[in-house]
Amino acid sequence: NAQMSDHFISNAMDSINNFIENNDNDKASEYLLLFHRLIREVLENSFRKQIPLQKELALLSMYVELEKIRYPPDALKYQLSVDKAIDAWQTYVPPMVLQVAVENTIKHGFEKSKGGILKIQIKKISEGIRCVVEDNGIGRNASAQKTRTGQLVHTSFGISLAEKLIQANGRHKERVFYKTTDLVTADNSPAGTRVEFIIPDINNE
Repeated sequence: NAQMSDHFISNAMDSINNFIENNDNDKASEYLLLFHRLIREVLENSFRKQIPLQKELALLSMYVELEKIRYPPDALKYQLSVDKAIDAWQTYVPPMVLQVAVENTIKHGFEKSKGGILKIQIKKISEGIRCVVEDNGIGRNASAQKTRTGQLVHTSFGISLAEKLIQANGRHKERVFYKTTDLVTADNSPAGTRVEFIIPDINNE
């Protein structure tokens, strides 16, 4: 859980360095402090199997804010919707389980010159909570062609880590659900990707 993408860390440091080179010390300081807070939270959470959903969402917000600076102003938009039936302080999730899915989406779904919309929905269901990470990006096929490493790269990283993070919290192998859907328009053109997964109710175990 303590591991973060070296790609993300490198990009974040490059972005902060650009502010320094452009003599924008206020922005450099702002994002350096944000980066420091994010790394500190990730390290602290790495010693825990579960953290409150509220903390996971705060970490996710910091992560997205750091990713935004690689795009043109207001190009990368982030929308979060949490079911009112969920007590975010009393609902526990594996650390970084949402960030893994979001990182995969941002890395593969959006073009740097255009950005896009990232939507995250969290709903209460009988089994636990249902999480949906959806983007209006280029789609998996276009992403696979750009990376030249095959379509499976786009999903295998997220699926493997998310499933392992969920399963590590108890005896939930048979209850793990993780699905990736290619979104299309009415004329069957790519319209983004949707990732759905369920985090079982593990609070009382």
